[in-house]
Amino acid sequence: MVGHALGERLVDLGHDVMMGSRSAHNAKAQAWLQAVGGRGRAGTFADAARHGETIVNCTPGAVSLEVLRSVERRDLTGKVLIDIANPLDFSSGSLAIRTAAATLSPGSWRLRHSRRQTRSIIDLGGISSARATEQLMPIWMNLYRRFGTTDFNFKVVRS
Repeated sequence: MVGHALGERLVDLGHDVMMGSRSAHNAKAQAWLQAVGGRGRAGTFADAARHGETIVNCTPGAVSLEVLRSVERRDLTGKVLIDIANPLDFSSGSLAIRTAAATLSPGSWRLRHSRRQTRSIIDLGGISSARATEQLMPIWMNLYRRFGTTDFNFKVVRS
């Protein structure tokens, strides 16, 4: 869901996007291709790693390392890897969070739908801040369950 929306928005902005999956003919990747009017490409994870100058990992957090290990190291060398995988674990029947490298706003998959302009962005620092920002996910999930929509966000107010 996140990868599809992000990929769609990047295609809309004119970027050359390849959607990777375990199979080059994955049904979800083919549906994404149709959604973008054939303006993107689909292939395996390895194909996508070879293709991109920037790699965006949108896989479920539980399989992210497996997916990244399946790609040749030389196909990642020198490239920027943006990791927006959410380390969610529902195996116990409830939400548990596991640490991942970095996250973006949980609602970022709505990029293609959003008409709102961002008035300010707060730089929270580098990778060392990732663990802290991940802690927003449990409250985000609870708000999502409560509201039944992802049409909300967080606001920081300084006095």
